[in-house]
Amino acid sequence: MGIWHKFIACNQVTLPSSVFEEAHCYRNKKGRIHPTNLRSDLKAARILKKEATAIEVASVQNQFAPVLAPYLHTGELEAIAILQKEKTPTMKFCTADGTAWWATVLLDLGDRLISCEEALKQSGLMRSVHNKLSEKRFKKELRVYQEYKVRGLGLRI
Repeated sequence: MGIWHKFIACNQVTLPSSVFEEAHCYRNKKGRIHPTNLRSDLKAARILKKEATAIEVASVQNQFAPVLAPYLHTGELEAIAILQKEKTPTMKFCTADGTAWWATVLLDLGDRLISCEEALKQSGLMRSVHNKLSEKRFKKELRVYQEYKVRGLGLRI
């Protein structure tokens, strides 16, 4: 059983519908491409799929200044819209994208973020991870984005 199946076996994983639709494959450590099989995971109720409306996604995007908005992808915007809508404090946003972290912090949802490394650790699946997925990088960048928030950098005025 691969790490993905181990991870979804011990977590309630929810994917934004746009991510679900675009994530057809992944590349392993050796560079080989493999299908994700998300449809079978969804059909077997191993993962959930949630959707934000186009209006909700646009509402999130319109809060950001041009310095940030163009760098946020649809899946990230939809995930943030879902976080805003879902008041469940245990629902976390796990991504390795610093721009998505910045946006999430600006909207006062930073406490709902989790690094990939920490998500694995909390699941009992700790392993060595690339710096991009590390808790160290996550915490370092979150401090920067908190400062940006205080200075008002990234929000539309």
